[in-house]
Amino acid sequence: MKAVSVGILVCALFAGATRLSADGTWGLGVNGGFNTYAMSQMNQYLSDNDTGLALPSSGAQLGVAADVKYRFAEHWIAGLEANYLFAKASNSSVQMGLPITASIAANATEYLLDGSFVFPSGLPGLQLSVGLGIGVVVLTGDTFALSIPDALFQMNAPMYGSGFDGKIFMGADYYFTHAWSLGLRLGYRDASLWPAYYTYNDTRNPFLNTNGGYAAFNYSGFNSQLELTWWI
Repeated sequence: MKAVSVGILVCALFAGATRLSADGTWGLGVNGGFNTYAMSQMNQYLSDNDTGLALPSSGAQLGVAADVKYRFAEHWIAGLEANYLFAKASNSSVQMGLPITASIAANATEYLLDGSFVFPSGLPGLQLSVGLGIGVVVLTGDTFALSIPDALFQMNAPMYGSGFDGKIFMGADYYFTHAWSLGLRLGYRDASLWPAYYTYNDTRNPFLNTNGGYAAFNYSGFNSQLELTWWI
């Protein structure tokens, strides 16, 4: 009897996953993961201006997101997602005998419209997919700050800017009930944000490198996302 009950439960889980593969299903998801960036231009700007700052250009940086998606055909899913990408740095130093504190918070929001193709799968509950997305990445008022207390100087300047964004990814999702799935996505993002500027004393100041060109906040790199989705 116990074995029969376990068998019924397993069949129910698999049946739920099969039902979700039909079209006309909405999904609401939240996810978190890690990203790599390519901040060499902005870091050169920060170095040229003796800030002592360096935004992360290697290693894993945190990102969190939420999305809504719709399966409009058996093997096709469209989605809209918003990702919050963390990137910041701070430094304290002494220059010409004066203590200086500098910081930059270049956290950005990524808005993507994406689509994915779901491969036919012979494994109940498991779905493999590939996809791509296009959108924008935006700086939304995070700050570039500089403080020299002994010289009575304080700058706390909001930063703004936006740029085009593209992403390719592959994913694997497992439906552990008829209404819930857990997925893993691995991908590459191409997102360079320029021109960007900071506002100080009511003046817009662009981030320019030494040859007069714009220094980009570049969020391009590999990324991973672990996502929990509720299907309705």
